[in-house]
Amino acid sequence: MKYLLLILFILLLQQNQALGGNLNVINVSHYNPMTNPGKTESVKIIGGEKQDIEVDIRLSKELSGIAVGLLLNGVNVIEADSAAGAAWQTSYIISAINNLDIYVFNQAAGNSTPFAWGYSNVFSAYPGKGIVAWDWNPICADHMHPDGDFGNSVALCPTGGYASATFIEGRPRIDLSKVSVSTGDVIKITHEYSYRALENQAWDVFALEQAFYIDRLVAKQRKLKAYFGVRNKVYEVFLGGPGLSVPKKIVYEAEIVENQSYKLRKDLNYVVFVWNIKGKNIGVAIDMPKKPPYKFGGAHLNIERTVYGPDPNNYAHGNINWHTWIEHKNGEIVSFAKGDIKNFSLDYYVGTPAQLNELGYKSTIRK
Repeated sequence: MKYLLLILFILLLQQNQALGGNLNVINVSHYNPMTNPGKTESVKIIGGEKQDIEVDIRLSKELSGIAVGLLLNGVNVIEADSAAGAAWQTSYIISAINNLDIYVFNQAAGNSTPFAWGYSNVFSAYPGKGIVAWDWNPICADHMHPDGDFGNSVALCPTGGYASATFIEGRPRIDLSKVSVSTGDVIKITHEYSYRALENQAWDVFALEQAFYIDRLVAKQRKLKAYFGVRNKVYEVFLGGPGLSVPKKIVYEAEIVENQSYKLRKDLNYVVFVWNIKGKNIGVAIDMPKKPPYKFGGAHLNIERTVYGPDPNNYAHGNINWHTWIEHKNGEIVSFAKGDIKNFSLDYYVGTPAQLNELGYKSTIRK
């Protein structure tokens, strides 16, 4: 059996043709679909204390439905530059049985090459209800790490003379609803991504995360703060400044780079990001996936200062990125039969801090 899987693995490493949608190649790696509004699909919903919070979600029609916009009362808090490898998307990593090489797959898109690439898609948007893609897009590997060495990266791509790998295809979906609280409505966003297996397969490492890249300049301008709920305590971190300092009590000590990268404890319950937008505090709470069938793998908070330019003091040159590891299985065989469909989702809640507090997502510090 393992030899058949190895043969399949080698065959699928060959350059692949598009299975759904048209492959788009854009001659810059840091392409921002939000600069071309006609190439995004939008869906809106209104909530808040007095129906005074508008949420506008934008998906890229040319980069495989990656969410490049989360506009809160007209302000996009998502960093949409380099969207083929960032923005608000679901990605996964795998390693074959008896093989240490790690393959990294973004949401049917990539930019490890000198250019950005992704697949076109068509969407149905239902105001106040959600948005869903019509087509399945092939999920080609963006890069790989030989022998599991994350310090060594090899660019992969389904075009341009690069090798790639395709085992699964995917389709995004956003569901919207309202949760009533005493002061109005909290907006609930369920960000779902579905995978469909192209062949029988089994993996020794299978990890899946949903990235939430935050615009660093907007974070500065809107005085962004994050609140982390761990057990019965809440910890505050200011994200609008030049540095990134996370309390050691909530950090997994084995993986920490001071003022740059933090892996948080697996008993984290939620995070609440709060921006001051036009004089109004608006929060986005992310609920950590603790219930079966998910195996929560923790979360990462990172700051990048020079990814879009050389000056670390120019806030437009960087981003703040949050990663929720929805699934993280290492040494546990994860298998798919051909045609299997598996859905993975994460819930986000938008409202005022007081409204989110009613749902248990607190942004008040308890000593």
